[in-house]
Amino acid sequence: MTLTVVDRLTRTVVLGAETTVTASGPDGSLMKIGPLRATPDPMYPAFYELDTAVSWLGSWTFTVAVDANLGYGSADFAIEVKKSNPISGIVTALTLLAFASMFGILVRISLTKRSRSRKMIR
Repeated sequence: MTLTVVDRLTRTVVLGAETTVTASGPDGSLMKIGPLRATPDPMYPAFYELDTAVSWLGSWTFTVAVDANLGYGSADFAIEVKKSNPISGIVTALTLLAFASMFGILVRISLTKRSRSRKMIR
């Protein structure tokens, strides 16, 4: 999960914020995540990174709490976790394979033409 903290009034990115994430699942009393701390990305400090996994399907509510020099604030985000469809991954893999094959054929044709033109020059 990647987060960016932005000041609502000035629309500027807030750096150095203490950012924590909690989540509650479809059955809030049983399925909870966190609190987990999101850490700033070393290369891009405007982005805060958090690794987590959700193993239950249904409606989840993620709460992001931010404590920065501008003060404290939090926001809730509702996310619907659904079962992934393997067909989209298969279609993507087949498309990439088709493009790679076409690229290989084009390179072979180009090299064949180049070698024929060298033979004719000699």
